Amino acid sequence: MTIKEQVTAEIQPGDMAKLQHMPGAVKRYPKSKWGWRNYFCASASGAAREAMQRLTDAGLTTLGHESETQAYFHATRLGCKAAGLDGAGIKRAMEDES
Repeated sequence: MTIKEQVTAEIQPGDMAKLQHMPGAVKRYPKSKWGWRNYFCASASGAAREAMQRLTDAGLTTLGHESETQAYFHATRLGCKAAGLDGAGIKRAMEDES
C-alpha cells in the first residue's frame, strides 16, 4: 500500500478540507499565498477534534497548544504536501510554526 493509499484509508470525507484550510490552501487565496498560516483550532471534543485526530494519526498534522476547551493543530510537511502546497508554500507553513 502506498503512503497516499494509506492516508486516504485513514481519513474520512471532509477531513481533507480541514487539512487544506489549515495552511490556507483554499480557492479564495492564490496558490502563491498558500502556507501563509499553519493552524486549525478545534474544540476539545466533537467532530472537528475527531477529524484532527485522524489527520494526526495519518501523520498529516501535529497537536500544538491545548487547553480545556480547544486545541491547535499544525500541518506536518507531509500534510502540507497532501494539501497541495508546493515547496515554497511548505517552507512558509513550516516557518509559521517557529
